[in-house]
Amino acid sequence: MEKAQHYFLILFIILSTLSSAQETIQTEFITLSDGLSSAGIRAIMQDSYGLMWVGTLAGLHQYDGYKFIRYKNIPGKSTSLLNDNVWGLAEDKNKNIWVSTEDGIAKYNRTKNEFKIMI
Repeated sequence: MEKAQHYFLILFIILSTLSSAQETIQTEFITLSDGLSSAGIRAIMQDSYGLMWVGTLAGLHQYDGYKFIRYKNIPGKSTSLLNDNVWGLAEDKNKNIWVSTEDGIAKYNRTKNEFKIMI
């Protein structure tokens, strides 16, 4: 191995070690006793505001690191979650949360705190 390659390899190893030593991963376990309504989780995502969204068999949950807010279907209320059986979650470039459920897809309006049926 040439001298330059040898020094590059040593520098790479040192920098890799330093960068990985600075990374800290914090793990938090959340259970039903913390406010999650179902252990049947189908989708999880973190939005651009840092909020965690958890789609379950019993509704959609928003978690801010301290407490849960649960969104569920309210029969007869068109601005509630379409169905409590959440299949998937996504955030678009405009920071809208899209929720797919057993009965269709809805977009969550943060300002009005309601859902709009899209499909």
